[in-house]
Amino acid sequence: MLSAHFGGGERLFVDVCLALADKGHSILAVCHPDFEGPAQLDHPSITRVALLCHWDWSPMARFRLKLQVERFKGQVIYTHMARTAAIGGDVGHKLDLPTVANLHNYVNLKYYRHIDWFCPGTNDQKRDLIHFEA
Repeated sequence: MLSAHFGGGERLFVDVCLALADKGHSILAVCHPDFEGPAQLDHPSITRVALLCHWDWSPMARFRLKLQVERFKGQVIYTHMARTAAIGGDVGHKLDLPTVANLHNYVNLKYYRHIDWFCPGTNDQKRDLIHFEA
């Protein structure tokens, strides 16, 4: 989650991390350094790391994320929001890891070119995505 503020997308990010951790998965939660919700990610199966990213196509953020995922030995990248999907999708593609994007609105697919699976928030978003890909 590469935004500092805490809104609906961030709430879902925290909830997904906690749900997966409660099911026994090890989670690498990548957050903006000023993320307002870090204490909500306190869980023995969640490792939090900070990643500062000022723009969507940041090569330095991609490099740092790739190092973190390799060090963690991640098996899947799960993203929220367009910037994270663009950066996480690129890293997943380079590491040959499946990448999932949770959609929070109607999207510009240029940010999602390396996404393997989409999780639309509504049936209308799903129809829009299917129509776009058709």
